[in-house]
Amino acid sequence: MDGSSVTSAGLKTARDATGSCYVIRGEETQVIGALARLGDPADATLILPGTHTKWLRVADGEIADFATVMTGELHAALLDATILGDPVRSADAAGVADNESNAEASDSGVAHSLSHPGQPFAARLQRPHPISLR
Repeated sequence: MDGSSVTSAGLKTARDATGSCYVIRGEETQVIGALARLGDPADATLILPGTHTKWLRVADGEIADFATVMTGELHAALLDATILGDPVRSADAAGVADNESNAEASDSGVAHSLSHPGQPFAARLQRPHPISLR
């Protein structure tokens, strides 16, 4: 940061095309930090992951627009309460996951999502070995 002062009201709202209200309560401090790490660009699009992920558009150094989506909460619900979570729960129980494989899986998921922007719920599952049904 360049030493400029920052003012934050602590609660902001934005409305989508249907009139539904999005709320941001303090995440602007994360935006300030992210912009500082990116070299303080005047314009940026940021994604703040979490239970209620925030997508923010910064224009002329100010938060111009944002949306809140329940991707984190939806992810937890799908993993905990559906068959989609079975492989994850099995791997966790076996102690298979480690930080390196988690990072690789995350990078793969992000790359897949970026290459399929029109399919927000598309999932690509890879198995280390082919499955034989014989």
